[in-house]
Amino acid sequence: APTEAPTESPTTTTPTITPTGAPTLHACDSGSHGCDSLSEHGICVKHWDEAHWECSCNAGYECVSNCGPQVPHDCQLTAAPTTTPTTETPSTSPTDAPTDAPTDAPTDAPTDAPTDAPT
Repeated sequence: APTEAPTESPTTTTPTITPTGAPTLHACDSGSHGCDSLSEHGICVKHWDEAHWECSCNAGYECVSNCGPQVPHDCQLTAAPTTTPTTETPSTSPTDAPTDAPTDAPTDAPTDAPTDAPT
């Protein structure tokens, strides 16, 4: 069961078998903070009692404006990842991030087109 306030140390001696997906948010009780006045997905979250609260967005939504801790949030649906790439694969130019597998040896410069094997 949840505790009234954060504890200084873990309350169990062993970790759980399956982690939770995200922290559990506890909604405010009074309904007086107005966190949902800009967006139907704005929510009020209390920390340990009704006097300690902040506005947030429902799970799956993100604040896009008016994102201060105690002001109503403008919440929009978080963009979901696509099931397939949305660009031509492979790309015709180097990527900004490292690849999953390194080449056998460094090259002097990127090639003009993708190669069948490491260069």
